[in-house]
Amino acid sequence: MVTGGVTTRWLARPVPRPAARLRLYCLPYAGAGANAFRLWPTAFGEDVEIVGVQLPGRETRLGEPPEFAVEDVAAAIAADADRPFALYGHSMGARLAYEVTQALPVPPVRLFVAACRAPQLPPDGPLHGLSELPDAQLVARLAPAGGFAEEVLAEPELLALLVPALRADLAWVDGYRHVTRPPLTVPIVAFAGESDDRVRLSTVAQWGRLAGAGFTLHTVAGGHFFLHERLPELAALIIDDLALNEE
Repeated sequence: MVTGGVTTRWLARPVPRPAARLRLYCLPYAGAGANAFRLWPTAFGEDVEIVGVQLPGRETRLGEPPEFAVEDVAAAIAADADRPFALYGHSMGARLAYEVTQALPVPPVRLFVAACRAPQLPPDGPLHGLSELPDAQLVARLAPAGGFAEEVLAEPELLALLVPALRADLAWVDGYRHVTRPPLTVPIVAFAGESDDRVRLSTVAQWGRLAGAGFTLHTVAGGHFFLHERLPELAALIIDDLALNEE
């Protein structure tokens, strides 16, 4: 691993902070890469190093097949985690973060899950089954909700490069089957967007049933992508939960 570098194969550090007390590994929503968290360091102090998880088939790994295995993600984080760490997952990334937590040899200090139905709930919602749609219909369903940047929608060739990873992620979600296990021994902190029309607050609240070491639920102003819309508010909640603002 290249320590102090901007990017490794699985992990990207938009602002390396080798002296940080804690690392926050961030798992992106469907179709996105580590770049989704490129602005996050500006919202956190020097005590937190933001590390974006770079799944295959996107951004710096665009030439690779977009499918991934939970065990590979967990192995990359475990090899890097030489200090206390937490996981943040958004939408699909929240479900992936939950499975990664189960696979890690050393647990994180927190599991932050955002904009995601609790994994034990039956498949449902506007995202269910989208992986089987033709490309044009898939883009048409996701574009109005902010699933693609305007500059991406304006460039058909660029859009075509991004759709395979999106489809692979949605197929992972469609094929996901929750395995009943003992509640996590890691505190779970969940976030729901007040105006999220994809994921209802009541379904985010059900994450509490998986928590054996404490559960907190926050609502955040904004829609499904409040990690971009309300980053300062979201970061402040995370910092307060980790007590990183204490001397």
